[in-house]
Amino acid sequence: MAAFGLGTGLDLRIGAYGGDAVERTELPRHALARTRRVLGLSLVGADLVIVGDTCRDVQATQAVGARAVGVATGDTTAVELRAPRADVVLSDLGPGWPSGTRSRRSAGLPDCPSACG
Repeated sequence: MAAFGLGTGLDLRIGAYGGDAVERTELPRHALARTRRVLGLSLVGADLVIVGDTCRDVQATQAVGARAVGVATGDTTAVELRAPRADVVLSDLGPGWPSGTRSRRSAGLPDCPSACG
């Protein structure tokens, strides 16, 4: 994280992660509960900005009324990220970060089923 300038100001204790819920749309609620428990802050979805690289990430923001930043650094394209109404869509995270599509596509594997459609 430090290599990308995220060594400070990012508190991983209050995030939500894949193992927290089966449905991705439940993750923001887990993060809000952790924020209350760890920091004593009572935030609501409108206080959140969630950054993700899939349509499911964008849909998770909508489940709590958060703002969505879609970043096309994974298998999901910028066009696909706009479909579920991300508030902002970036092609990458700036210098030093990978840009464009990668992983399954670049390895010649079929795309994962999309939640965009």
